[in-house]
Amino acid sequence: STPRLERRPDMTTKTTAKTPKSNSKSGAKARTKDGASATKYDAIVIGAGQAGPYLAVRLAQAGLKVALVEREHFGGTCVNDGCIPTKTLVASARAAHVARRAADYGVLIGGEVRVDMTAVKARKDGVVAQSIDSLTTWLNGTPGLEVVWGHARFVAAHRVEVGERVLEAPR
Repeated sequence: STPRLERRPDMTTKTTAKTPKSNSKSGAKARTKDGASATKYDAIVIGAGQAGPYLAVRLAQAGLKVALVEREHFGGTCVNDGCIPTKTLVASARAAHVARRAADYGVLIGGEVRVDMTAVKARKDGVVAQSIDSLTTWLNGTPGLEVVWGHARFVAAHRVEVGERVLEAPR
């Protein structure tokens, strides 16, 4: 069956797919100095922006048990606030500019060119949502990859704390 991401109230998400065999014990717990247990992984990737998902999937496809930690949303700044939204708005502005200059090219438009900003924003939101949905589907379908939602904080050289959880990996 296809793995699904399950959002839990404690902001931890984990895939329901079985993970492949890896160098570490699958689901193994190690004790921290204060007695808390740490979940062992082969690698921990922090951030689901431009590079994080690709690195995490590549490691998981290589047979490693991987945790991908994300604080807010898939895609990072580029997909959600920067590159993608800006490019869709610029494309709409360019289309309006070309339409206004259509007569210079022998193309006649019956009436004034107007811009519907509600429609422009809806298009931008749709493009962003499609990018996030594609990324979510891709991460969902990657065996050996667990997405952990929350703020990552290093507590030791190979340990990361995310909410109440402690994750440990050599990479």
